[in-house]
Amino acid sequence: MLPGHSVKTNIGVFLGLAVAAVIYYQPFGTLSPVYNYIIAGFGLLAHIWGCYSYVIGKGKSPVLTLIGVAPLALFLSGVIPGFHPPTYCVVLIPIGLLVLVLLGDSTAAERRQAWRSSLAINRDARQENSGMGIIAVVAALALALGGWYYYHQNLPVTEQEARKQAVERYPALGVRDSALNREFIARYNRLRATNKDYFKDAGWPLKLAAESQAAVDQTQAKR
Repeated sequence: MLPGHSVKTNIGVFLGLAVAAVIYYQPFGTLSPVYNYIIAGFGLLAHIWGCYSYVIGKGKSPVLTLIGVAPLALFLSGVIPGFHPPTYCVVLIPIGLLVLVLLGDSTAAERRQAWRSSLAINRDARQENSGMGIIAVVAALALALGGWYYYHQNLPVTEQEARKQAVERYPALGVRDSALNREFIARYNRLRATNKDYFKDAGWPLKLAAESQAAVDQTQAKR
């Protein structure tokens, strides 16, 4: 791989997977939809950057970046209100990254020639890149753990607590016949009939309220 690309790959892919892990283990719903989109978008852009750097670093076509990016993009699309990506997309994420890893390195011959012509310079460069890689991984890990802790602290523990937080965060939810109340009830009935697994998460009232509010906002914006 070309010098410098390994560090970019480490940072980008790690941030993308960290965001995916937060979403998977701590489903969104405690923040407004706007923040959900920003966080998911940041993770996706970081992942794209990491996969792109890896593919280019191996001397391959940038189009191959889609192999590693598409599964994560499908998974992160779950933050879109009313859209539920297939469960198997979680398995596709490591498979896509594995395919990128198995790609041949077209720069290997070029690097061997450069190494033979300037051994000392390349040794220093490798040591520098190795140190930067360690720093990048540690920084990304700290950021991921901090984000996980933040979401964990703000998520409701019981369904009753989630209901209380939903009404506090979205007051219109407690107003009978309000647009948000009607949207919430409609989504609740639809999910009860089509996706009962949705309610296995204790925080579903808060999550459903956030999705309902986003749908109401979109409807009002179109008028």
